[in-house]
Amino acid sequence: MRIDPSRYNLSTQVLCLTILWLGLRSSEPGKIRKEDIDFTRRAIVLRDTKSGGDQEVPLPNELVEPLQRLTASLQPEDYAFINQHGTGIRRRQVEKQIRQWGNEHGVSDLTPQIIRRSLAQILENRGATQIQVESMLRHTGSTTNRRHYAKINLDAARDALEFHPIRPSPNQRQS
Repeated sequence: MRIDPSRYNLSTQVLCLTILWLGLRSSEPGKIRKEDIDFTRRAIVLRDTKSGGDQEVPLPNELVEPLQRLTASLQPEDYAFINQHGTGIRRRQVEKQIRQWGNEHGVSDLTPQIIRRSLAQILENRGATQIQVESMLRHTGSTTNRRHYAKINLDAARDALEFHPIRPSPNQRQS
């Protein structure tokens, strides 16, 4: 099968955007077919995920147009993200493309795992609840999120000291 180089380049660009927006694992993009992307419902079905089943993720408005361009000429069973041979992109290729994209943008050693971890921190720092972060990263329990992604936010920890049980409550200090 001969692949149009512009299709391959577009696939790489949209792959990076999709991982940045959705925090996909490196094994997930290569399984997405055109039929798995539902533009009407704004959802993508991830097939055979780490948890052993299919999972649905939201399709942000910012990804609709790039994914529509990427899949416009595809058949429903065609892979959305391909390698230079036209087959579904493999995990190592995803990692290589993300690393290369990061280097081009001044970020060394970027991986999908680092993107997932950063996404979790940014969402939490911006006020997302633990349940929302777990849902976004598709974790089945809060311990997974805490063990792998939760990092101490120094400012939040500092603020929490105000409520430490050894300190008098704010109401008691005013009297």
